[in-house]
Amino acid sequence: MPGGVVTMKGLYFQQSSTSEEITFVFQERENLPVTEDNYVKLKVKACALSPINTKLMAEMKMEKDFFPVGREVAGIVLEVGSKVSFFQPDDEVVGILPLDSEDPGLCEVVRVHEHYLVHKPEKVTWTEAAGTVRDGVRAYTALHYLSHLSTGKSVLIMDGASAFGTIAIQLAHHRGAKVISTACSLEDKQCLERFRPSIARVIDLSNGKAHVAESCLEETGGLGVDIVLDAGVRLYTKDDEPAEKLQLLPHKHDIITLLGVGGHWVTTEENLQLRILKDVMEKLSTGVFRGMGRRPRPLSAALDFATALWKFMQAEAQFLDSNQENDLLWEEKFPERTAITELLQTPHVSVSEPDIPSSESTELPVDWSIKTRLLFTSSQPFTWADHVKAQEEAQGVIQHCRATEVTLPQSIQDPKLCTELRCAFQQSLIYWLHPAFSWLPLFPRIGADRRMAGKTNPWSNDETLQHNLMSDWSVSFTSLYNLLKTRLCPFFYVCTYQFTVLFRAAGLAGNDVITALVSPTTRGIREAMKNEDYIKENSVTFFFSHVGIEFSLPLIKENCHEKKKASETSLGHEEQAVSDEDEEESFSWLEEMGVQDRIKKPDVLSIKLRKEKHEIQMDHRPESVVLVKGLNTFTLLNFLINSKSLIATSGPQAGLPPTLLSPVAFRGATMQMLKARSVNVKTQALSGYKDQFSLEITGPVMPHSLHSMTMLLRSSQSGSFSAGLYTHEPTAVFNMCPPMDEVLDKEAVHEELANCGLHPKTLNQLSQTPTLGKSSLRHVEMSDYIYSWRS
Repeated sequence: MPGGVVTMKGLYFQQSSTSEEITFVFQERENLPVTEDNYVKLKVKACALSPINTKLMAEMKMEKDFFPVGREVAGIVLEVGSKVSFFQPDDEVVGILPLDSEDPGLCEVVRVHEHYLVHKPEKVTWTEAAGTVRDGVRAYTALHYLSHLSTGKSVLIMDGASAFGTIAIQLAHHRGAKVISTACSLEDKQCLERFRPSIARVIDLSNGKAHVAESCLEETGGLGVDIVLDAGVRLYTKDDEPAEKLQLLPHKHDIITLLGVGGHWVTTEENLQLRILKDVMEKLSTGVFRGMGRRPRPLSAALDFATALWKFMQAEAQFLDSNQENDLLWEEKFPERTAITELLQTPHVSVSEPDIPSSESTELPVDWSIKTRLLFTSSQPFTWADHVKAQEEAQGVIQHCRATEVTLPQSIQDPKLCTELRCAFQQSLIYWLHPAFSWLPLFPRIGADRRMAGKTNPWSNDETLQHNLMSDWSVSFTSLYNLLKTRLCPFFYVCTYQFTVLFRAAGLAGNDVITALVSPTTRGIREAMKNEDYIKENSVTFFFSHVGIEFSLPLIKENCHEKKKASETSLGHEEQAVSDEDEEESFSWLEEMGVQDRIKKPDVLSIKLRKEKHEIQMDHRPESVVLVKGLNTFTLLNFLINSKSLIATSGPQAGLPPTLLSPVAFRGATMQMLKARSVNVKTQALSGYKDQFSLEITGPVMPHSLHSMTMLLRSSQSGSFSAGLYTHEPTAVFNMCPPMDEVLDKEAVHEELANCGLHPKTLNQLSQTPTLGKSSLRHVEMSDYIYSWRS
């Protein structure tokens, strides 16, 4: 070369004048020594070829004839500048070149600032380092910095089989999150189903039949996911989008629908924010909404108003701080309460807790949550559960109706030939439901609007039909409660579109009286329960003197019932008067400034809301669970029958009474059966492929059914199987341990509940004190007849 200058080739791209075409060329460049103090000279061993964002470069006004190609590099340090402190020659490093780098990564040697590099671990190859650093940084930033991922949260990762998606899934699993993902092809779906830990649900979008929002709401029990990482979204109508985009990408409104309260949406759609701004301006121009009428002020008055507003905010803060001492005492006495104060930052209802491994045991802990799906796997086939004969099905129904106790041997040699096993299996699938409409899914009810949309509901605009439905429902509800009171029904659920109620007979869950748990609740519902003062019967209203429902918030350990006496009412008026005087004095400084007419003071209602911020903040959270005991459960029964908040007034569920679920028959109930199917697949093992057998149960799986299933599989699978349990999240909190007055005599409990229709072993389990807290069983494994589980 002339003058002894060493040159090398580097890959660049040149953009045409129309910015529509790109030409790639190799350019000769000099191999210059490191001249900058903080720069490192690097011998490139591997470089990833990532997409080129020409639009971003144009926005940054990067005007060059040739742009370098390749930014993710891994290599060996050749030289270092005089002020480089992190590296020395022969170090193995990996990094990302900045956008304004003069050197392309696709070159033999590059110069880069030391702050763009890190040491490469010895176990990581050159290609792994360069090939994953970009997507790794993107996934880590999205999950940890933008969406604050933590244990127990649910994450939807679109296009999970992509390079970015696979890394994001693994990071989410590493932090203990529940992952839902989408697949764009059959190959992608098979790839995602091989992930370990397994993905909670893989949504196949390749056939165009799956609905992302509906699947996510079903998987989360209607609560929505906490975090969404998309791979692009549709912004416009179907007519404006290409066909392939319609099939594989959800609409932005679907993402908003499936996102839980306080959730985070991290998007790759660069025009999303701009489109939202345009929508806001269009709706403002068309009169969809209007701003508050504010009188404009001249710029000269800005100083006075800003000063007055700042002083007002300081005074308001001092006013709110006056209650801080009580708040601190509250948190010291009830440390579990402190989690509620985070609601304003993350107000999503996250019922589940981190996976907690258990000690081994011969029995499972009682789980009062409702499961939507059970997936059992075993090395032995489940063919005995298929193709049930008509006689076996009929025998199973008879055994259920007669509450026949079936005892199976510890191990069944040939389950397929065991008639007793197949009949008992049919018996365990039966449950009772009201109301029942074959075309309408009636569980779960929370978040079911999407699933019910488009279904025929003739009662939505027919008040007479609504009245008849509600009348029949009231009769069925009262029948169930009477069965519970006489210990002929062990428990039942009332599932509304807003909350779920679990009624338990005396003797279950360690309580000697009837108990009812309501979750999730809101301040409005709790206030209505406290102020309940009437009972309607046959269109006649009987008034009582504020016969409120006594209840407690067991996770807050606060008695929420306040008896309203005349003396206390008069005392309350005096305290209110004193409080009003204090408020007037606290804002007297506004008059001294002469701005009392310009600044709006907080009204009595807003001050009251601030004082009751703890009650409002726990709404829709597990901590809002309400416990009603004893005779107050009958008052709760009347409250639910007459409450206007029990039935939706609009939407697909309008006019539809709540769903009643029971393990035993009751007046007006319809017999239903859980759906069961077995699947045989080949799974990869060290020595090749092995058979893996699974049994899937879907439907509202109540506690007695779960226990019955595990007892049957204990015998049929020779004490070796595992199960994935999918919980209806709003019911997980029913596993909290209620306060108990005394230890119950188990023999007496079993004797009193002997005719409730449950197997004695199941009854023994349900009479135990719950120990799972706010969590529920997520994974169960039996090995050599010994259980282990995660919650």
